[in-house]
Amino acid sequence: MPEYNDKLLDAIVPNLLDISTNKYGNYLIREILKSKEKNKVDRIFSKLKGHIKELYNDECGKYVVQELIKQVDEVQLEEILDEFIDNNNFEKSINCENEKLLFIKIIKRQAKNVIDKICEKILNSFVTVCDNIYFNEVIKALLPNCSESNYDLMFIKCCDNIYEISKGRYGHSIVSFFIKNKKGRNINLLNKIYESLKGKVYMLSKEEFGTYVIQDAIVYGNPNQRNQIIDEIKNNKFGLVNLSKHKKGRFVIHKILIYLDRETLGYLLYKLNEEKHNSKQNKNKGDDNNNKDYSKHFNPIISEIQTIFNNKSK
Repeated sequence: MPEYNDKLLDAIVPNLLDISTNKYGNYLIREILKSKEKNKVDRIFSKLKGHIKELYNDECGKYVVQELIKQVDEVQLEEILDEFIDNNNFEKSINCENEKLLFIKIIKRQAKNVIDKICEKILNSFVTVCDNIYFNEVIKALLPNCSESNYDLMFIKCCDNIYEISKGRYGHSIVSFFIKNKKGRNINLLNKIYESLKGKVYMLSKEEFGTYVIQDAIVYGNPNQRNQIIDEIKNNKFGLVNLSKHKKGRFVIHKILIYLDRETLGYLLYKLNEEKHNSKQNKNKGDDNNNKDYSKHFNPIISEIQTIFNNKSK
């Protein structure tokens, strides 16, 4: 790497912003930053400070900002973050893919003061930002890098609002993240997410995105946690049958079939075959409004249940 002396820096500092946005000039600034000489990094940062967001929105300037993030100290990194945070409406702090990637790059520096600040802001509007297309990815990058206390605070926020978050197009993946990533976590805290799901399993199983949360709760839960989910479905008078026919609920049923006893499987087979027969009968009555033939939709799950039923010892 070539050496860049102070005289060169003296010559370019007065026009640093323009050079940083130049197709070739941005490369020079980045190379100086890569030298890791603190006095040079400090001079460049000092000159660009207050223009970081403007620079980042430039096609060439963004590469200078990305290099700055790697080379500045933690105090300067926090100052960079502050230029992107909207203190009046934090949800507007990230408005595009590039800004999302910038937050993730800042998080990966693993600067405690910076991560703590992002956690604080996110916790104040957790439910809303969970279901934001950009913040969702930021949260998932943040969780493995934040302190245990901040992780637990976000976990509890998730549990307290689990139904709303689980229904979200993006929010459901945060709930699934907590369900899947439980290594080294307090077991009582882990149980809290399953306690929060009580009474909501049947409805979430039929939600477009909530169904993924229930499926993950079944797959990643311990036997007691999994049985809690299954029992809630079984104890609903029409739960097993209705979910087996539902376009989203049937995927939950697929997950639990192997855990059902032979008696329950037999009951489910009987009820689904009965529904299939009734559907055919209704079709034959010729009532086009209310008696459409849905019998063909029963075939795959009936076949699967029959196979598992036959494999269960009598």
